[in-house]
Amino acid sequence: MTQDNYKLKDLEKQFKDKTGGRPWRKDCPNHRCNRERRCSLYLSPRQRRKVNALIRTSCCNYDRGNCIALDDGEPCVCVQSISYTLCCTWFRDWVLPGTPILYSEIMEVKGVKRCVECGALFQAKSNRAKYCAECACQVHRRQKTASDRKRRSRNDK
Repeated sequence: MTQDNYKLKDLEKQFKDKTGGRPWRKDCPNHRCNRERRCSLYLSPRQRRKVNALIRTSCCNYDRGNCIALDDGEPCVCVQSISYTLCCTWFRDWVLPGTPILYSEIMEVKGVKRCVECGALFQAKSNRAKYCAECACQVHRRQKTASDRKRRSRNDK
């Protein structure tokens, strides 16, 4: 490789580290590791708020701000609720998959799209999907009435 190629790869890495690309953590000993298992994923403030709400409502180890799994006689604060990283393996493996949209946002799952109509994220069932389930019904009804109106106007002539 030429020196320009090395510079380009270095710039790409810096760009991914500065932006939300999150290819890997800088301090991870093996930067090509499986990022869901070894590296902590960084959460945006909006994602953190959603995660904390999910912990309070759905995590079986959460008890009034403390983590039962980390309790060794003394109460221990739930680490996931005070952190901006996804560090609790119980939460990542068992609680987070219960909300597919948040899971796909954080874990960067393929097949997640943004609705053209309302802007919400949704899990696409095909590569042609453009609308979430709620908007798809409305758009389909609108398109069908427009098609029927056009067909009736052609028959009237």
